[in-house]
Amino acid sequence: MRERVVIATLKRLGYPYMLVSFGLLLLVSPILENVIQRTLVLDTLVLLVLISGVIVVSTRPIQVILSLVMAFGMFLLGRLSSISGSSTLGLIAMLIGVCFFSYLAVAVIRDIVTVRRRVNADMIFGSLCGYLLVGMVFAFLYQVMQYLDPASFAGGKWVDINDGAALRGFIYFSFVTLSTLGYGDIVPETIEAGSFVYMEAIIGQIYLAVLVARLVGLNIAQQAESHVGDQPPSSLL
Repeated sequence: MRERVVIATLKRLGYPYMLVSFGLLLLVSPILENVIQRTLVLDTLVLLVLISGVIVVSTRPIQVILSLVMAFGMFLLGRLSSISGSSTLGLIAMLIGVCFFSYLAVAVIRDIVTVRRRVNADMIFGSLCGYLLVGMVFAFLYQVMQYLDPASFAGGKWVDINDGAALRGFIYFSFVTLSTLGYGDIVPETIEAGSFVYMEAIIGQIYLAVLVARLVGLNIAQQAESHVGDQPPSSLL
């Protein structure tokens, strides 16, 4: 019983905490990477995002435990890969990243679309988190593709899989693609890579269109309910 109370308390803070984690990952980490070992900073902040996601989507203690084991397993494999230079450990960490972020993205979007029925700050935060999680899924997916075929993307040091900045480069490219900015400094070079890139761009636009429609529709319904509730019983006859 006490565990469920703790989980419920953490879930109320989940989406704001996840947004703060994303802010640190996307905005603060590039600054810190110039001072501290960049792979350590990036891996640590990705782990922070994963832990915040675990808090949001987990409903039972066993889910929390298993998810945290996966998150820390991914972090440790990434660190061991950086230290030892083992490409196999690095690939396993990337694949865990794809699976784990996919799981979090589906869980968060499902919560926003099918579970929550009222527009409030938490729902708006959750909607933003879902969008950012989609970007992270494709960032890890692009990294795996580049590892399996180094000719998948062209972009110099940004996409050099042997360089510690590769994930940083693909996170940047993923969000540029998701928002359909398309600067052109990183480009897909194979049919497979190009297919996933335009798929992400389409998903980004559909997500925003559906999200805005969902929020507007729920807000109109809430206002209608509030208006009816404020009327005296005689006016409803």
